[in-house]
Amino acid sequence: MPTTNAESYEYQERKRCIAKMDKILENLPEYCSRFLYHQLNGAKKLQPRTTLAYAGDLNLFFYFLAIANPACKDIPAKDVSADILAKLSVDDIEEYYEWLADYERDGKTYTNGAASQKRKIASVSAMYRYLMQKHYLKVNPCALMDFTRLSYKPIIALTDNQQTKFLNALGTPTNDKSEKIKEKYTALRDIAIAYTFLGTGMRVSELVAINMEDLDMDDRYFIITRKGGKIQQIYFGKEVSDALQAYLTESRPKIMPDQDSPDATALFLSLQHRRISVRQVENIIKDTARIALSPSEAEHISCHKLRSTFGTRLLAGSDSIALVAEVLGHTDISTTKKRYSAVQNIAQAPDFVDVMPKKEEK
Repeated sequence: MPTTNAESYEYQERKRCIAKMDKILENLPEYCSRFLYHQLNGAKKLQPRTTLAYAGDLNLFFYFLAIANPACKDIPAKDVSADILAKLSVDDIEEYYEWLADYERDGKTYTNGAASQKRKIASVSAMYRYLMQKHYLKVNPCALMDFTRLSYKPIIALTDNQQTKFLNALGTPTNDKSEKIKEKYTALRDIAIAYTFLGTGMRVSELVAINMEDLDMDDRYFIITRKGGKIQQIYFGKEVSDALQAYLTESRPKIMPDQDSPDATALFLSLQHRRISVRQVENIIKDTARIALSPSEAEHISCHKLRSTFGTRLLAGSDSIALVAEVLGHTDISTTKKRYSAVQNIAQAPDFVDVMPKKEEK
């Protein structure tokens, strides 16, 4: 079983997410804290990012109750007891569901599609189930909602033409100020990041966690930490290898942190001489898409779409849902089947999609 030294980064991320969650919990009822820590440390052992998202959803739910629900009107969220929750009906939850579609908070307008609305209801429902298990409540009104089952949208990958334009635009400066910076420091890094996504299908959180010791350039593989803590070895092809080699040789030494820095072992670094963040990687992909593609095309480009592009190429080359599920790190193959049941824009897998170890030459 391969091992990894990404734990220090994962530990830092865990602390960061828990600190943010605790800040939110300061203004929520005490039972919310018990619920979220049960999700984090109980049998499910959800990822800290997931429990942080739950906390945000609950915070929004209690905000809605305070401004719109007669039973909770003007009651501070922290003082909303389980007894008050017990008085809420399915009508109240449906009202919240409709409110989520388009609402204002702190002077800003927010919108949610059906999928986002349902996910936020699911967070509230999970809290209700926990309180029922602990005998605080007898009914979960969320479970009584008559949802029209949401169908999975088919995966839509980059077309060959879009992918070529995107790759050609990597490292292109967005303005005069960024021209010298990109040319000297970050162009090769950005190219290596994009090729890694398109050549391995890893998640952005997995990419930023990679350390130098998790990369084997000779046999062309990464050792990454998947969601849930699973360690997996994933391979890449020659084009990814060439992009990584150029970055490691010409770019990374210029932005190296001090040797005693906790980020000194990180593979991908920022101009601040630290491990690159998820947000920074997302911005790199978004900025490149805006340069390469039309506004309507660029709007939908993200790190996850590059991952989906890899998945469709792999499916085209292997015709194996099981292989796609394994390489993408899906714990439930039914997720892969639903997502990739009607893939669009499939093209032949390019050379840098390589999921098998190299065979020794005889």
